[in-house]
Amino acid sequence: SQPATEPIVASLRGTDRDALITLMRPPQSPVSVRIGGETGIPELSDCSVITAPYRVGRGHMGTIGVVGPMRMNYARVLAILKFMGESLSEIMTNMFEEDGRKGE
Repeated sequence: SQPATEPIVASLRGTDRDALITLMRPPQSPVSVRIGGETGIPELSDCSVITAPYRVGRGHMGTIGVVGPMRMNYARVLAILKFMGESLSEIMTNMFEEDGRKGE
């Protein structure tokens, strides 16, 4: 039996790289929700993608996200992703600040 995520991962491997980059671009808001066709990726037309940004200090920004079914507990996923983005920002910033002090 194959994991439920395997078809999604397999289809994303063949997806246009620019479409994936656009989808994962850090949102300007604390979280971003794209449902079905809003993802811009045909292979995700039956899915939702929820993303949240993280930062390292005031500089580098990245994105974490969840790909899931269109019917999911959005309030819970949004709260978890927002928390994870904020936590990851804090951890990464602290880690890089410590590395900078070691080099002084």
